[in-house]
Amino acid sequence: MKNFAGQRVLIADGNGSIRALLARVFKLSGVLVDEASCSQEALGLLGNPCKQYALAIIDLRLPGLGGREISETLRRDRPSVSVLMLDSTGEERLDGRECLAKPFALAALKARISSLSQGRLLAAS
Repeated sequence: MKNFAGQRVLIADGNGSIRALLARVFKLSGVLVDEASCSQEALGLLGNPCKQYALAIIDLRLPGLGGREISETLRRDRPSVSVLMLDSTGEERLDGRECLAKPFALAALKARISSLSQGRLLAAS
């Protein structure tokens, strides 16, 4: 998580408990966090030119459009944003994006975030 310290992360999940837990973990690592409970909120935040996101954590079953559609919007409009999809199917990758199955252990979350962070560093070099 510290790899994203000082950067902005969007957590988009319909489950308030999961959003709050993830937000707390990231904030403790010095990450700026925005939260969305539905696709409309997520798209509003992502469309704000004043907010530059390094990472978006999106529930596949996010109320409204759903996580897959938001992921496609990011791929098209903000390709530099890393995306981690949350779902309950157990898939490791979905549409070329990293996935983490719910429920998840904090260690699994940290491993996926670290993997995404390393990918960003490689892409930047």
